[in-house]
Amino acid sequence: MTTPEFVPGDKKYAADLAALCDIASRGRNAALWQKAVDEGQSKSVFEIGRQGMLIPGHDLSMEHASVALVEGAVVGAVFGMTRAKDYGETVDPEQYGPDMRNELELKAMTGGSWYLAVIGVYRELRGLGYGKALMKQAAKRARAEKNRKMTLIVAKSNASAVQLYLKSGFRVVEERSCPPVRDIDVPETWFLMRRVLTP
Repeated sequence: MTTPEFVPGDKKYAADLAALCDIASRGRNAALWQKAVDEGQSKSVFEIGRQGMLIPGHDLSMEHASVALVEGAVVGAVFGMTRAKDYGETVDPEQYGPDMRNELELKAMTGGSWYLAVIGVYRELRGLGYGKALMKQAAKRARAEKNRKMTLIVAKSNASAVQLYLKSGFRVVEERSCPPVRDIDVPETWFLMRRVLTP
């Protein structure tokens, strides 16, 4: 593996970031973006995703991204941010539909940690060590922001991701059922995982 260079998220990477967020969610994000298309906000799911990267103040804003580059090309990205201890008080799952409610219950438990929102690598580049490099970058950022814990949410069925997280020191602390957002999907179990950072 060529060691990647990490750069902050920027609008020139917005298309890659949208693609990587959807890849990491295994199509779930695109299904949610499709709802915006159905409401007439755009003609393109991809455009909704790309524009979402440019809007500040949410988990998938480019401001929270570290982009991994090899010879100037994007190979992956990690999104994450420090959650305030009282973050859970700002989350009201009941405001959302059933397809989001249980996921938001888990998100409400991420307060007082560095929340790893997305870690994504292009499929043809998997197995080369970039996932581990992204995880190290996430931990580096978490420590730099004076966090003692990291958290993330992942589908139980995403076995390769779960194994990466377990090997990186994460442990399952909560789980919730998660209904499908597409007709082709089946109900999922989602894990909230936590890692205690050593100095």
